[in-house]
Amino acid sequence: MKRLWIFIILSYLILSAFQGISYSRYYRNEKDFKRGIQIEASERSGSAHIQVLYDKYDRMLSKAKIDANGNLIHEEVYDYDISGNLIRRSIRNGDGNPEKMTVYGDDEEMSRIFLAYVYPDRDPREFRDRVTIYEYLPGGEIGRYLFLSVDHTELGIISFQYFDSGLVKEERWIKQPGATTVRLYEYHYQPELQLYELTEYDSTGTRISHVGLVLPSEYLSTGSTNILEEGREIIQDIRQRQAGGWNPADELGPLVSEHIQKLPDLIYLKNGDTLEVDLLQITERFVRFKLRGESDVLTMPLSDVGEIERRDGEIVYPVLY
Repeated sequence: MKRLWIFIILSYLILSAFQGISYSRYYRNEKDFKRGIQIEASERSGSAHIQVLYDKYDRMLSKAKIDANGNLIHEEVYDYDISGNLIRRSIRNGDGNPEKMTVYGDDEEMSRIFLAYVYPDRDPREFRDRVTIYEYLPGGEIGRYLFLSVDHTELGIISFQYFDSGLVKEERWIKQPGATTVRLYEYHYQPELQLYELTEYDSTGTRISHVGLVLPSEYLSTGSTNILEEGREIIQDIRQRQAGGWNPADELGPLVSEHIQKLPDLIYLKNGDTLEVDLLQITERFVRFKLRGESDVLTMPLSDVGEIERRDGEIVYPVLY
């Protein structure tokens, strides 16, 4: 996820560049900027200053605070739609890490999902021209989403907590006003089992669903950040699909024979172990399944799998031509 948000910020920077920088202006400090008191470009050398970039329509594209050594301390980037309306304001620090992003309007995806869940009986038109604020942690992870109405009344929050490894530990959906938790995702990470799990609860604290990802075995020896980030994205994908009514069992199709239905599917692991499971889905890189007799959905990388045998005896992985 961290990579995703950094990519978003960089994309906005690039987009702003394509919007066309027409000219720049320089100011000694924030007070002078607000008063419109400029300095010449030559006066900025060796002095802390503010650099502002504009397009041909006199719209501000970037506002950067720079120290006396020419190092970037802080930058704000502005993005506009084709009609010239401001749609995003992004803030990053001198290291290039995102600190905050404000999205204006109705096209922001997280606010759409949140409001549809928290206010299912309200007309979406009530939330027109809303504001969504992304707040980031020092490491670049998303800390929380803040959802505001057009008059900046607080509608709700999605907040995140993380394990030291960078994996998400908790995702809490909060309805405002009242600070009522309406949805809670608790993530459990068991490094000794290479297992990353997600449990969802509703507003009453009732468990709704549980899914898990078995991380690749090489994670234990490498501690790969890429594997952790990929694992987080897979868990999020499972959660979002289930929320939309997705049933992974539909993708393999039913087996007609009642006798065959009672048999387990078999996953033969490269380490010699055999798992008795109910297969749910096989993708290009993962197999999703339930351990026989259990209800929790697990996902395992095919890199740990030697062979998968369906209960009717057909070898479904690897596919032989």
